[in-house]
Amino acid sequence: MTAPRLRAVGGDRVFVRDLVRTIGVGILASERGVTQRVRFTVTLDLGEGIAPEGDEPAVSYVDIVEAIDAETAGHSPLLEQLAERVAGRLLANSRVARADVVIEKLDILKGEGILGVHMVRERAA
Repeated sequence: MTAPRLRAVGGDRVFVRDLVRTIGVGILASERGVTQRVRFTVTLDLGEGIAPEGDEPAVSYVDIVEAIDAETAGHSPLLEQLAERVAGRLLANSRVARADVVIEKLDILKGEGILGVHMVRERAA
């Protein structure tokens, strides 16, 4: 039996969901010199027509994890700045058209909720 021809519907996406890292982040005095748990969810929209080449992915989830780890190496004052840096690093790959970045502080509200930032960036024309 021959496999049917397939047609792409929109662009493909690569994502990492619910990746938790313990990092230095925050502008409050109580957040300086300490670390806190932060959860990342990042989705990348690939450019139109971008597809894997042989056994190599067009963009890998490993790229996302590496970008997060590189950008969280030091203290970040604001989640917004951190999200912008993660998105910028990922958009440096010409195969990525759009980056959707969610970062959440898990412990700051002591079980009463989660606060965070949701940022979407795309390659400028």
